Amino acid sequence: MRNRKMGLNLLLFSLALAVAIGTQVVQGPDAMATRVNPDVVCPNGSITDESGPTWEATAAEGLVILDAVIKSGNETTTFTDDGTDGCYTVTGLGTCHAEVTGGGTGRDCKEVSHVVFCTGPGSEPCGSPEPSPEPSSDPTPEPTPEP
Repeated sequence: MRNRKMGLNLLLFSLALAVAIGTQVVQGPDAMATRVNPDVVCPNGSITDESGPTWEATAAEGLVILDAVIKSGNETTTFTDDGTDGCYTVTGLGTCHAEVTGGGTGRDCKEVSHVVFCTGPGSEPCGSPEPSPEPSSDPTPEPTPEP
């Protein structure tokens, strides 16, 4: 009787262990949702936006937005150029202001948790107005009077 009970306990333990391992294999090592660490993905600096449905960032003076790292579900999607992947659309990379739209439309397009915009040095100051044309140094000709 004692051997039967020990055998049954061993069987139940083995089944529970198999279920736990099987679940991990099916879900993968990143099964738990974790936040994107801006210090890891953007070593030169970043701006995080957690509000939607349009996630956006404006860089400080002398910086531009280089990349957009979108956190959705258990996945991250990184854009290094403007474009779309069918779920998310990114515009403004390489400039002072970038935007991300989309997500949440089905099994493959998950709801966006947050977007990390990676920043770096830029050649143009952000938000500087276009220079106005300089006034002409030529005087305006006056009309010639008629005799």
